[in-house]
Amino acid sequence: MSDVITRTQLQLLARLLEVDVSEVSHLERLGVQGLKELRTAISNRLFDGEAEMFGRVSKLAPLVPDVVVVKVAQAAVPALVSGRLAGALGLAHPDRAVGLLKRLRPGYLADAAPYVDPRAVAVLAPMFEAAPEALLPAAKEMLRRKDYATAAGFLEFSTPALVEAFSLEIDDIDALIEAVAFVDDDGALSNVIRHVPEHRIREIIGTSIDNEAGVVAALSVGSRIDEDLTRRISDLLFLEVAEEKLLEMLETAVRNGAAAELVRIAARSGERSQQRMKELAPRVSKKTLAALRAEARAQCRPDLVP
Repeated sequence: MSDVITRTQLQLLARLLEVDVSEVSHLERLGVQGLKELRTAISNRLFDGEAEMFGRVSKLAPLVPDVVVVKVAQAAVPALVSGRLAGALGLAHPDRAVGLLKRLRPGYLADAAPYVDPRAVAVLAPMFEAAPEALLPAAKEMLRRKDYATAAGFLEFSTPALVEAFSLEIDDIDALIEAVAFVDDDGALSNVIRHVPEHRIREIIGTSIDNEAGVVAALSVGSRIDEDLTRRISDLLFLEVAEEKLLEMLETAVRNGAAAELVRIAARSGERSQQRMKELAPRVSKKTLAALRAEARAQCRPDLVP
């Protein structure tokens, strides 16, 4: 199960360090948890090292009106600097956060977003519950750029109301599910999925099943969320999606190294969904069937793939 998740962790670490993922691939040996702990430690060190400077700038903020802050920032302040300052300023002056974000261009916000301290995002997120429209343009821009790692960092700390707003207002379903797959905390991931309306879950499944990257992302998500959620989503998948699409999904899973995720989902499924899996498995290619059988045995569920 960890292959897809480990790749995600490596991409998140590379994003933080601003290097190509190939330069950190040797750290795969640390495993999912080790990579996450390393990334968190590096992030905290980066922001803590600049705390004194952030504090000095924060003291000046009350003297400058929002309209001036926005005009100067977009004209003269690099996005990297704005991003690193944003968390500290937001925590010190939370009453201004929503107003400022509404004024800033979505492109500028998307440029700055990767450099915001995740610890500040966790504290500030609830302040946007009543004003998701302040975040949506930048969120859409990040997904348009395929900056899924950054978008996931904000999703991880979203409140139920924000999750629902994002799931309903973001039209690019393929990009949305890929961003969700980058949420690296399983508890936070379950919280995200739990607050997506069921009709939207159906739409996401229907769209992602036709997209190879979407299938892999959806399997990664389904294998990591709480068991009751996995069962609910897998039943929608195995019982409502057309047979030919399910057969292609099995092929796609094996072709992309996601057989473990697929078997884990099937193991958590209801009886009818498991029966569908048993009926479909013998109809795939010999290579795919062998891989599914091997993974089912590895997870002590050989009954799932006869």
